[in-house]
Amino acid sequence: MKLSKLAAGVFALWPLCAQASGDADTARRFGLIGVWALDCAQPATAYNPYETFAIARDGTIVQSLDSLSIEASDHLHGLSLAGDKLSVKWDSATSKTTLDIVLRKDNGKLQSWSSARPDGTVIVRDGKSVHTGNPMPLFGKCPKR
Repeated sequence: MKLSKLAAGVFALWPLCAQASGDADTARRFGLIGVWALDCAQPATAYNPYETFAIARDGTIVQSLDSLSIEASDHLHGLSLAGDKLSVKWDSATSKTTLDIVLRKDNGKLQSWSSARPDGTVIVRDGKSVHTGNPMPLFGKCPKR
């Protein structure tokens, strides 16, 4: 029995669709979907960026950044949840960068807990910038705008 080209395509893409669906479910469970900012009462600026996490039509997770100086649209995949932490693979088409990131929720606030490049370079460790030693900012979830 021969498979039609459509059926063969569906079988070939099924793992990708299942992963996207799983990522969307994980993002929803974590509470990631929505708009986050340092101060939701203030407009987006370089010092108060708005980060929006959404589920695209194909089920993938997209992140957009609005800081009035930078606008970017990136993709998250490979999401896994462990308590108050969400591990993601982050791919930026804008900066051509891939990172392994762990986001942490602390009293409803979102913080970058760890971040590393594929070559092992660590950018964030235990919620602090490796470069400066400063804590990573805490983003609050904004009401719908």
